[in-house]
Amino acid sequence: MSHLLSTLNKNTIQLAGRIPSKIQETLVKIALDSVLHNKHNVEDVESVSNSNGLETEDVLDLIGFYISIIRIFMQCDEKQFWENLTSLGCSESFIKQFPLKHKVHNFSCNLYKSGKNAQRLSNFKWRIDISFTSGILKKQVAPTVIISLELNTGEKYIVEIDLKTFHKLRFNIALAVKENMLLENSSLLRNRAVT
Repeated sequence: MSHLLSTLNKNTIQLAGRIPSKIQETLVKIALDSVLHNKHNVEDVESVSNSNGLETEDVLDLIGFYISIIRIFMQCDEKQFWENLTSLGCSESFIKQFPLKHKVHNFSCNLYKSGKNAQRLSNFKWRIDISFTSGILKKQVAPTVIISLELNTGEKYIVEIDLKTFHKLRFNIALAVKENMLLENSSLLRNRAVT
């Protein structure tokens, strides 16, 4: 899980250890809103930045740090959680006072509820446009791909894209699937080594 935190700056980790617990709780609340409700409030970030004399970039880095910690918290048991954070250089006092540690049940219930309400892709179809009109214009207009997306909420979207964009989309999806499989395999290997 430390890959979630691998891009973090050491200064951000040190800053997270130095900020008062009241500011930390506010930042964790903003990060939780982002993770649970997909809510991103710029006014909250500016308010924390202005009222505490922090740079906006530092506040955003800290929120990103807390989002990563929340994801690790959701995916690991307590021992792995401690190992991941201590390997990054977080102090024991920082880990002990982390606000989520004492609200595990409430957090898990809220996460389950928000996951059920999140919009997810339920149907994906695509086809190359070979209609009669595009056949007449074939020499002048390049063929396109029509993509139909349906969400679990019942919303439907139809998008028409050129072949070059479609191939980029296919490549990026394949790359994301490959990286996800590598992460799953590495976490499985790590879990086997621990047990």
